[in-house]
Amino acid sequence: MSHFLKGFFAGLFSLLLSFGVWAGCWSQPVFAASAQSTQLIEQNQSNESLQAGTPSSYSSAQLKNLKKSADAVNALRNRLESFQPAIEKRNWAEVHTGVAGLLPDLRQKMTSVTDQLALQDRLLARAIATEVFIHLERIDEADEVYDYQAAETNYLQAVQDFDAFLGLIPTS
Repeated sequence: MSHFLKGFFAGLFSLLLSFGVWAGCWSQPVFAASAQSTQLIEQNQSNESLQAGTPSSYSSAQLKNLKKSADAVNALRNRLESFQPAIEKRNWAEVHTGVAGLLPDLRQKMTSVTDQLALQDRLLARAIATEVFIHLERIDEADEVYDYQAAETNYLQAVQDFDAFLGLIPTS
């Protein structure tokens, strides 16, 4: 019977390997989204000077709702800042707990803000939000293997992308 199981698992492993599952294909879409997001961010930066003079297309009620949602996202941005001391101290349990607690709230709040943005800003906001999520997931992966450098790098990139996201939210 053990010979049968050994053959079964060997066959299953080769099947998974042939589909790329074991080789890490699950991370492929992350890298694709990351490259696409980076391209959108760069395009937006080159177009910022053109958009600076355009009048607001938001009503006062929409701006009020956006401000309320942005305040909630900004509060989560402040929670993100608490990760840096934990990363510096290499307190991986605290880092993991922080990411696990922040990520669900952050996904919901950033999606809510993104859905309220004008159509021309929505795609970029989604791309930047995706970048923030990717960096947080990579921080969590880094804490599992005690990789200080990866955790610190992704923390800094998450903060930078978070600020870019907040910069898309109109104030007037």
